[in-house]
Amino acid sequence: MLTDDLADFMEWLVRSEQLDEKSIRAYRRAVLGFAEWYEYEHGRPFATTDLDSKDLQRWRVDEDPVGIRGRDKKRPAPATRNKAIAGIRVFSRWAHETGRTPVDAARHMDFLVIQPQAPKSLSRNEEKELMRRLNQAVADSMQLKRISDEKLTQAIRNRAVIVMGLYAGLRVEETANLVWGQLLLRRGVAEVQNVQGKFDQIRSVPLPNIARQHLLAWKERALAVGWVREDLPLFVSQKGKALSVRSIQRLMTEWGGRLGWPDLTYHTLRHTYASRLVNDEKKPLPTVATLMGHLKKNGQPNIATTARYTIPSAEELQRAVDSLDYDDGSTDEPTIEE
Repeated sequence: MLTDDLADFMEWLVRSEQLDEKSIRAYRRAVLGFAEWYEYEHGRPFATTDLDSKDLQRWRVDEDPVGIRGRDKKRPAPATRNKAIAGIRVFSRWAHETGRTPVDAARHMDFLVIQPQAPKSLSRNEEKELMRRLNQAVADSMQLKRISDEKLTQAIRNRAVIVMGLYAGLRVEETANLVWGQLLLRRGVAEVQNVQGKFDQIRSVPLPNIARQHLLAWKERALAVGWVREDLPLFVSQKGKALSVRSIQRLMTEWGGRLGWPDLTYHTLRHTYASRLVNDEKKPLPTVATLMGHLKKNGQPNIATTARYTIPSAEELQRAVDSLDYDDGSTDEPTIEE
């Protein structure tokens, strides 16, 4: 039965592949999704022994396969389909290695070729609007409440948290784990030191003056309530405890709602930081890779990861083709609605 095989498959993933729980759940969804497609196509339940290369290829090119859904149960995007393909490839390999099938039916099944997309980032105008609204929130708190009010503390803290993503390019986990001892603020100098990123790699990130200014404001506020000490969290909740990753994510959801940007995340800020350095400021990829913590295991800059920020955005592609326009002298105008 597929149920028994699926349980054995997931146990094998933990034992042999050493995958995390999220990846295992994704592989399980892929197998169940393929099984639903198979039953729809053949009119009978799927069993592991039914794995067949011709069926797999038909499923691979099906643009709207039964059993595989995208966000909000919509038609799956190519990236979603590729995740399902990855799961089936591993399942097929497991089935062959454990003797359930005579061959690895998915051995030659390739991923779909997808046009690369630029990482989601804020435009310059959106960046300025976000900072304007954050500054306005601080100003409103100062005018409407006493200087010691919690809302003022929260507004100054929230601005500093967002600044760490937007002008230091930190990941949300990196920001949540910072302590005061890592923040260097001196006259004309600002730096976040000893940031622990992926693979336990350590880096230090210099800060522009805009970040220094807002972090100084946060330090002044935190000093007033006794939250500044070398070993204390840089960002704390109203109860004086470290601000969690989930709390920062909720903060971004809140601000996304205020601005009408439903897709705003902390990683959007990080993408904006990198995109600005690569595309607007034309900084060398090794420099940006080092700032972002895109490092190989030997500590050298991983330029291949940073290079995705050179992919043109949808807006840049549109501007490129708009440059082809000119008045060709035509006098007729279409009357149908677009």
